Amino acid sequence: MIEIITCEQNTDEWRRARAGIVTASTFSTVLAKGKGGGESLTRQKLLYRLAGEIITGEAAETFSNGAMERGHAMEEEARDLYAFINDVEPELVGFIRNGRKGASPDALTGVSGLLEIKTHKPEILIPMIFKDEFPPEHIAQTQGQLWVCEREWVDLICYWPGMPPFVKRAVRDDDYIKTLDSAVEQFNSELDAIVERLRSYGCQTPVAPPAQPELPASVADLASMNAKHNQALNPDVREVTGPIRYLKYAEKALDLAQSTEEISALVARMEDSVRTAHVVKDAVERNRARVSQ
Repeated sequence: MIEIITCEQNTDEWRRARAGIVTASTFSTVLAKGKGGGESLTRQKLLYRLAGEIITGEAAETFSNGAMERGHAMEEEARDLYAFINDVEPELVGFIRNGRKGASPDALTGVSGLLEIKTHKPEILIPMIFKDEFPPEHIAQTQGQLWVCEREWVDLICYWPGMPPFVKRAVRDDDYIKTLDSAVEQFNSELDAIVERLRSYGCQTPVAPPAQPELPASVADLASMNAKHNQALNPDVREVTGPIRYLKYAEKALDLAQSTEEISALVARMEDSVRTAHVVKDAVERNRARVSQ
């Protein structure tokens, strides 16, 4: 059964939606074989990552660099160009889940199509244009998207600003999808075994992340919050950390200040706190020296 999760791709909500399940972007890894037909280390790493997400209840951290961020930014340009060329209105989606598999197509098109966008530098894009074939490195992902989303065709657009776009359509390949279905089923069976084994070691129950503190709306609110925090501290601790805590709060308070009087008062108090903090630091250093003697 298809479940469409409304969210923006590459956000924390999107990462949580896909945590612990195999997705179209990793189907090529699921199909991967190691040297001599043995176990693929990349596939094994994916198994462990998803097992960790299931056990902890948290999405694993993902790597991103400047090129990847630039690629995400250019996707909108490519989508608009595709829409103009084909006179269609692509429908944005966040994440689509179908059983124990999922996909994040760049858009739905019509009642039976998908759009997948890739940004490629000219040295990669030009050979694609000249060859005029569906790139084999994108078959697992796009056929997987058709399988997950239960659609009939996918348009792949490979784009770079100033270059002619490469657009190629692929139709649903049920024989390929049958092979993919079998591979994903085997992968999930191995994943279940890993999770069960981990739980036998006594894993902790995942806990919800702590609630984020309410942000103050004014300097008065901030001062009230600071006073409450200080009152909750042990008096000895409060005497030592009070000036430092105030400096941290005052930095935020300066952004909230609405008048020159508030700013002047904050700056004066900060200067006092700095002097007090230096006195405390000097006292700590003197006592540390006495202990070391």
